[in-house]
Amino acid sequence: MTPPRTEILYRICWTMALLLLAVPFVFPFLWMISGGFKSTTEIFGAPTLIPRVWRFENFAEVFTYQPFARQYFNSLYIAATATVLTLFIASLAGYALARIRFAGAGLLMLFLVMALMVPEEVTIIPNFFLIRAMGLIDTHWPLILLPVFGPQGVVATFLMRQFFLALPRELEEAGKMDGLSRFGGLVEDRPAHGAAGARRGCDHHLSAFVEPAKKVTEANPGKWGFEFKDGEGYASRMTHALLPPVRAYGGDLWANGQCGLDKPEAVAAIKQLHDMVFKDKSIVPPGEQGDYFSGNSAMTVNQISRASKMPEAGFKWGIAPLPSGPAGEAPVIGQAALTVFASGKNKELAAQLVADMTSKDNVAVMAQFFPPARKSVLESDAAT
Repeated sequence: MTPPRTEILYRICWTMALLLLAVPFVFPFLWMISGGFKSTTEIFGAPTLIPRVWRFENFAEVFTYQPFARQYFNSLYIAATATVLTLFIASLAGYALARIRFAGAGLLMLFLVMALMVPEEVTIIPNFFLIRAMGLIDTHWPLILLPVFGPQGVVATFLMRQFFLALPRELEEAGKMDGLSRFGGLVEDRPAHGAAGARRGCDHHLSAFVEPAKKVTEANPGKWGFEFKDGEGYASRMTHALLPPVRAYGGDLWANGQCGLDKPEAVAAIKQLHDMVFKDKSIVPPGEQGDYFSGNSAMTVNQISRASKMPEAGFKWGIAPLPSGPAGEAPVIGQAALTVFASGKNKELAAQLVADMTSKDNVAVMAQFFPPARKSVLESDAAT
């Protein structure tokens, strides 16, 4: 569709107005470039934009009057060194002020911020005496150290502190469960993840879960990047497989008396799993049996109790939160239980079974494989 003539005229007028407004801003740069090709006589003589004689040798002669190459190099390495040191020190200081609890942390941060209120002119003479006492006069070190430990470093420390405060503590706690130190929480590879160059935990988001699982599968032929509960998840375990991602996408399997599997949120979540199973082949497919505990899969979803024997495994392992989705996190908390319904037909027999399984002797036997029962439900007040 051709725009009307009035719109074309409107655009032309706006373009011309912007070009006129740009002249005062562009002309000084054009004049500077033009002056670079002129002789001294021509620069201070009759002003012209285009040089009468183009002197390209000016750009070679300028380096004979001043050591500009050396000066540019000094500026570059001083700026780079000061930047790297500022980032390194500010990161450590910001992390300590944000995450490590120690007496006077808040007061220390207050003093740092208050130091920004001191005018730099007041610190010139004290800084000179300090640098002279350190024997750094006539060196480049003052140009590096003063910005690092001066106002610029304080601002960087404050920004780093705010950044670490905004990071979820759950990510750091998940790393600590893997045995990471404070310095080791940034990078860690498992055998399968390391071979694939994939990051552990998949950034804890479903959208970032696909690519690492695919890389792990491609780097470990015959193995999978992820498996559902107990290595399959397509029979009685189907709910375990679908519920967390569907809820993370904002849907549900059943809500308000209606099935939610045909809702857009559930469809998007299941489609992602479908593509991972049949396109990327990064999830154990139907008909196959994975086994995370023997190292056959890189990631799985399971009960915390299953991790009780993992220290005896022949590979490094860790625990991470379930990935979140567009609707946020969808944590799943479950606990195996035996229930006796009062309206059941064989409630007396069922009660005897529960009492037998929760007896002291049988609990001791099951505690070899599962977390022990804390208290028999039959002994609680709710059962009386």
